[in-house]
Amino acid sequence: MTTTTNVDTSVMDIEPAPVAVVGDFYDGTADWSLRDIAARVREDILTVQNDDLIHADADFTVTTDETGPQGQIHITISGLPHSDHGSADTPSRDITRAIFRSVFVLASHYNRFTSSPYQLRYLVVIRAIHDSGAVYAEGVGAIGLWGELSQPEPAEAALHDG
Repeated sequence: MTTTTNVDTSVMDIEPAPVAVVGDFYDGTADWSLRDIAARVREDILTVQNDDLIHADADFTVTTDETGPQGQIHITISGLPHSDHGSADTPSRDITRAIFRSVFVLASHYNRFTSSPYQLRYLVVIRAIHDSGAVYAEGVGAIGLWGELSQPEPAEAALHDG
């Protein structure tokens, strides 16, 4: 005699845990307007630049855009030095990348993101422009996490252990 049992093999829907990332200065500025935050971000950028941590020749314009469904802070960078190894019209990629990172982290200090329900205080839009006004580098993001997250061990490392 054979007995058969009905087993439900359906896969359960597992929802990921909500994620919240809050900038260092969010709590103290939670009731500020986007315009006030943009002004503070500009002050922070200039303070860091005056401390020689951002290239001295860089010029910054910080504006806001609240016309769409998501508020945005726009940071435009100009006046960067030209590359020693590229064409005379191409600013150094290393300097551009370093300034993007610094400015993005500074703007992130006032931001807040939650995944469920989705809420983001503002997007950060950064553009680097030539003297002519043409954009040569652009980045968009929500909140900077560089140096905050540990990196997984490379897959190759496990293969060589045994």
